[in-house]
Amino acid sequence: MEMVSKWFVQVILLYVSLCTSAWAWKCHYDFYCQDARIGLGGYYAHFTSPSVSTHNGGGFLTLQEHMHWKWFYLGIDAYSGIGGSSLSGVASGSGMYEKVSDRNWFFTFVTNIGMNFGSLEKPTFLYLTLSPEWYDIGFEKDRGRFINGMLLFGLGTFNRTMLTDKIGLESRANVAWDVTRRLVGYGYNVRSDQVVGAFDGSYKVELALGIVYRGNAYNGVEDVGKVLTSARRFEIPDLYAKIKGIYYHTKGLNVPYLETQTLRYPTTDNFVFMLEFGIGLNAPFI
Repeated sequence: MEMVSKWFVQVILLYVSLCTSAWAWKCHYDFYCQDARIGLGGYYAHFTSPSVSTHNGGGFLTLQEHMHWKWFYLGIDAYSGIGGSSLSGVASGSGMYEKVSDRNWFFTFVTNIGMNFGSLEKPTFLYLTLSPEWYDIGFEKDRGRFINGMLLFGLGTFNRTMLTDKIGLESRANVAWDVTRRLVGYGYNVRSDQVVGAFDGSYKVELALGIVYRGNAYNGVEDVGKVLTSARRFEIPDLYAKIKGIYYHTKGLNVPYLETQTLRYPTTDNFVFMLEFGIGLNAPFI
């Protein structure tokens, strides 16, 4: 976890260095638009393993960079969170039922690439998405530690509808299939593609709905030169709020267990709910 934490800090520093000269949701020269954001939120997640059921909650940080042209779209999102867990089940080789509290953390990095079928100001994207995701949930290494790592590939859509010149609604829907999964617990550590091959039928469905307030109040597509010469020192940043739900359907498979046995990893249905608030990295940060 320490190595991943250091890596995530480096990603944040690189991200901020790239975005400090960027305008949040601003269209330049009637050519392309850029939307950089930073947000905080809370989450609740439910995950199960062959022997343990978990309820998890905590807080997360997100960094987002989205750019689109009249026809093309590119988006990158990074999420990292940490919280507490309530775990119940058989946690170790002793076969004893336990109910304990522990910690959990997760990391997700999402890359989207696709086409814009709307306008610069009111875009509608259809895109391909690739996302490595890592959930580490409770227990020590030799006592039923539960880790679920995934690499998912799929497609999605996004739309922004302006209700006024400052307030807009944003909706996003994705479906993605597991290229591979890494499952780690007491007595097993396996990649699904090594057991049943890639794309075993496991998938996730993600739905998100948000509202954005254009604090900078720039209407329409502006010439970036005019914007820079007229920008006020204490410009109000864009603000946003979003709710998101994720459903994971994980196919069952047989995994090597304790080197000499085979464990049946059951088909599971897991879910995550997230509530997020944030600001745009626009004028106050230049």
